[in-house]
Amino acid sequence: MNKIKNFRINLREKEILRLLKKTSKIEITSQVQTAVETHSEQLQKIIAPASIYATFQKGKLPLKLAFGAPDKWIAATVFAVTIGSTFENEIELAQNKNESLLFGITHCIGVEALEQSVNFIGRLINDEAKDEECELSQKVIIADTSDIEVLCQALPIEKIGVSFSQNSGVVPMFSSFGLYFWTPNKKRKK
Repeated sequence: MNKIKNFRINLREKEILRLLKKTSKIEITSQVQTAVETHSEQLQKIIAPASIYATFQKGKLPLKLAFGAPDKWIAATVFAVTIGSTFENEIELAQNKNESLLFGITHCIGVEALEQSVNFIGRLINDEAKDEECELSQKVIIADTSDIEVLCQALPIEKIGVSFSQNSGVVPMFSSFGLYFWTPNKKRKK
Protein backbone atom coordinates (compact mmCIF):
# COMPACT_ATOMS: atom_id res chain seq x y z
CA MET A 1 0.00 0.00 0.00
CA ASN A 2 1.22 3.48 -0.87
CA LYS A 3 0.14 6.78 0.64
CA ILE A 4 1.20 10.10 -0.88
CA LYS A 5 0.28 13.52 0.50
CA ASN A 6 0.76 17.11 -0.65
CA PHE A 7 2.10 16.32 -4.10
CA ARG A 8 2.25 19.18 -6.55
CA ILE A 9 -0.32 19.53 -9.29
CA ASN A 10 -0.55 22.16 -12.00
CA LEU A 11 -3.94 23.71 -12.55
CA ARG A 12 -4.65 24.28 -16.24
CA GLU A 13 -6.43 27.60 -16.55
CA LYS A 14 -7.65 26.82 -20.07
CA GLU A 15 -9.29 23.65 -18.77
CA ILE A 16 -10.88 25.58 -15.90
CA LEU A 17 -12.27 28.11 -18.38
CA ARG A 18 -13.58 25.30 -20.61
CA LEU A 19 -15.31 23.68 -17.62
CA LEU A 20 -16.71 27.03 -16.54
CA LYS A 21 -18.13 27.72 -19.99
CA LYS A 22 -19.63 24.23 -20.16
CA THR A 23 -21.18 24.18 -16.68
CA SER A 24 -22.12 27.82 -16.13
CA LYS A 25 -22.92 28.87 -19.70
CA ILE A 26 -20.94 32.08 -19.07
CA GLU A 27 -19.31 34.06 -21.84
CA ILE A 28 -15.56 33.97 -21.28
CA THR A 29 -14.36 37.56 -21.21
CA SER A 30 -10.98 38.98 -20.25
CA GLN A 31 -12.43 39.81 -16.81
CA VAL A 32 -13.49 36.19 -16.33
CA GLN A 33 -10.05 35.00 -17.45
CA THR A 34 -8.41 37.34 -14.94
CA ALA A 35 -10.75 36.13 -12.18
CA VAL A 36 -9.87 32.50 -12.96
CA GLU A 37 -6.15 33.27 -12.98
CA THR A 38 -6.31 35.16 -9.66
CA HIS A 39 -8.56 32.63 -7.93
CA SER A 40 -6.45 29.70 -9.20
CA GLU A 41 -3.32 31.26 -7.70
CA GLN A 42 -5.07 31.78 -4.37
CA LEU A 43 -6.62 28.31 -4.18
CA GLN A 44 -3.45 26.53 -5.33
CA LYS A 45 -2.06 27.33 -1.86
CA ILE A 46 -4.82 25.46 -0.01
CA ILE A 47 -5.26 22.46 -2.30
CA ALA A 48 -3.75 19.49 -0.48
CA PRO A 49 -3.81 16.44 -2.78
CA ALA A 50 -3.51 13.06 -1.14
CA SER A 51 -3.86 9.49 -2.34
CA ILE A 52 -3.75 5.98 -1.06
CA TYR A 53 -3.55 2.99 -3.35
CA ALA A 54 -2.83 -0.73 -3.18
CA THR A 55 -2.28 -3.47 -5.72
CA PHE A 56 -4.05 -6.81 -5.31
CA GLN A 57 -3.31 -10.07 -7.11
CA LYS A 58 -6.21 -11.48 -9.12
CA GLY A 59 -7.44 -13.81 -6.36
CA LYS A 60 -7.17 -11.15 -3.63
CA LEU A 61 -9.22 -8.33 -5.21
CA PRO A 62 -12.80 -8.23 -3.88
CA LEU A 63 -14.89 -9.83 -6.63
CA LYS A 64 -17.39 -6.95 -6.67
CA LEU A 65 -14.58 -4.68 -7.92
CA ALA A 66 -13.55 -6.98 -10.76
CA PHE A 67 -16.34 -5.75 -13.05
CA GLY A 68 -15.20 -5.06 -16.59
CA ALA A 69 -11.85 -6.74 -16.05
CA PRO A 70 -9.86 -7.61 -19.18
CA ASP A 71 -9.52 -11.32 -19.99
CA LYS A 72 -5.91 -11.84 -19.00
CA TRP A 73 -5.62 -9.53 -15.99
CA ILE A 74 -3.26 -10.62 -13.23
CA ALA A 75 -3.63 -7.81 -10.69
CA ALA A 76 -5.51 -4.59 -10.02
CA THR A 77 -4.63 -1.38 -8.24
CA VAL A 78 -7.43 0.36 -6.34
CA PHE A 79 -7.04 4.00 -5.40
CA ALA A 80 -8.62 6.86 -3.50
CA VAL A 81 -7.65 10.48 -4.22
CA THR A 82 -8.71 13.76 -2.62
CA ILE A 83 -7.75 17.42 -2.80
CA GLY A 84 -8.43 17.87 0.92
CA SER A 85 -11.20 19.17 3.13
CA THR A 86 -9.94 22.77 3.29
CA PHE A 87 -11.07 23.30 -0.29
CA GLU A 88 -14.68 22.62 0.68
CA ASN A 89 -14.59 25.69 2.95
CA GLU A 90 -13.90 27.79 -0.15
CA ILE A 91 -16.90 26.25 -1.92
CA GLU A 92 -19.11 27.11 1.09
CA LEU A 93 -17.75 30.67 1.23
CA ALA A 94 -18.49 31.21 -2.45
CA GLN A 95 -21.98 29.76 -1.99
CA ASN A 96 -22.67 31.93 1.06
CA LYS A 97 -21.59 35.08 -0.80
CA ASN A 98 -24.25 34.19 -3.37
CA GLU A 99 -21.85 34.99 -6.21
CA SER A 100 -22.53 32.51 -8.96
CA LEU A 101 -19.36 33.38 -10.91
CA LEU A 102 -17.11 32.92 -7.87
CA PHE A 103 -18.88 29.67 -7.00
CA GLY A 104 -18.57 28.43 -10.60
CA ILE A 105 -14.86 29.27 -10.77
CA THR A 106 -14.17 27.64 -7.40
CA HIS A 107 -16.10 24.51 -8.35
CA CYS A 108 -14.28 24.21 -11.69
CA ILE A 109 -10.91 24.65 -9.97
CA GLY A 110 -11.86 21.78 -7.64
CA VAL A 111 -12.84 19.55 -10.55
CA GLU A 112 -9.59 20.35 -12.36
CA ALA A 113 -7.46 19.83 -9.23
CA LEU A 114 -9.06 16.44 -8.59
CA GLU A 115 -8.59 15.38 -12.22
CA GLN A 116 -4.92 16.38 -12.15
CA SER A 117 -4.45 14.50 -8.87
CA VAL A 118 -6.05 11.32 -10.26
CA ASN A 119 -3.89 11.60 -13.40
CA PHE A 120 -0.73 11.98 -11.31
CA ILE A 121 -1.51 8.83 -9.33
CA GLY A 122 -2.32 7.03 -12.58
CA ARG A 123 1.16 7.85 -13.89
CA LEU A 124 2.75 6.46 -10.70
CA ILE A 125 0.73 3.26 -10.96
CA ASN A 126 1.62 2.97 -14.65
CA ASP A 127 5.34 3.24 -13.79
CA GLU A 128 4.96 0.43 -11.24
CA ALA A 129 3.15 -1.72 -13.82
CA LYS A 130 5.92 -1.13 -16.38
CA ASP A 131 8.52 -2.21 -13.81
CA GLU A 132 6.62 -5.50 -13.55
CA GLU A 133 6.38 -5.79 -17.35
CA CYS A 134 2.64 -5.14 -17.32
CA GLU A 135 0.25 -2.77 -19.03
CA LEU A 136 -2.62 -0.93 -17.39
CA SER A 137 -6.22 -0.96 -18.50
CA GLN A 138 -8.12 2.28 -18.89
CA LYS A 139 -8.90 3.90 -15.56
CA VAL A 140 -12.17 2.65 -14.06
CA ILE A 141 -13.82 5.31 -11.88
CA ILE A 142 -15.89 3.87 -9.07
CA ALA A 143 -18.96 5.99 -8.34
CA ASP A 144 -21.58 3.47 -7.19
CA THR A 145 -21.99 3.68 -3.40
CA SER A 146 -21.97 -0.08 -2.86
CA ASP A 147 -18.73 -0.37 -4.87
CA ILE A 148 -17.19 2.54 -2.94
CA GLU A 149 -18.11 0.74 0.28
CA VAL A 150 -16.25 -2.39 -0.89
CA LEU A 151 -13.23 -0.30 -1.94
CA CYS A 152 -13.21 1.40 1.48
CA GLN A 153 -12.98 -2.01 3.12
CA ALA A 154 -9.87 -2.73 1.03
CA LEU A 155 -8.19 0.67 1.56
CA PRO A 156 -7.81 2.67 4.78
CA ILE A 157 -9.08 5.92 3.21
CA GLU A 158 -9.14 7.66 6.58
CA LYS A 159 -5.33 7.88 6.31
CA ILE A 160 -5.79 10.58 3.65
CA GLY A 161 -8.65 12.34 5.44
CA VAL A 162 -11.49 10.76 3.47
CA SER A 163 -14.56 9.13 4.95
CA PHE A 164 -17.56 7.38 3.48
CA SER A 165 -20.94 6.35 4.80
CA GLN A 166 -24.22 5.47 3.16
CA ASN A 167 -25.85 8.43 4.96
CA SER A 168 -23.39 11.25 4.28
CA GLY A 169 -21.62 9.89 1.21
CA VAL A 170 -18.01 10.80 0.51
CA VAL A 171 -16.30 13.49 2.58
CA PRO A 172 -14.54 15.59 1.33
CA MET A 173 -16.69 16.05 -1.74
CA PHE A 174 -13.72 16.47 -4.09
CA SER A 175 -12.55 12.86 -3.77
CA SER A 176 -12.38 10.10 -6.34
CA PHE A 177 -12.12 6.31 -6.29
CA GLY A 178 -11.10 3.92 -9.00
CA LEU A 179 -8.95 1.08 -10.20
CA TYR A 180 -6.63 -0.07 -12.94
CA PHE A 181 -6.27 -3.67 -14.10
CA TRP A 182 -2.81 -5.03 -14.88
CA THR A 183 -2.20 -7.37 -17.81
CA PRO A 184 1.13 -8.86 -18.86
CA ASN A 185 2.88 -7.09 -21.71
CA LYS A 186 2.28 -8.72 -25.07
CA LYS A 187 5.45 -10.33 -26.33
CA ARG A 188 6.69 -8.92 -29.60
CA LYS A 189 7.30 -11.24 -32.50
CA LYS A 190 10.64 -10.88 -34.23
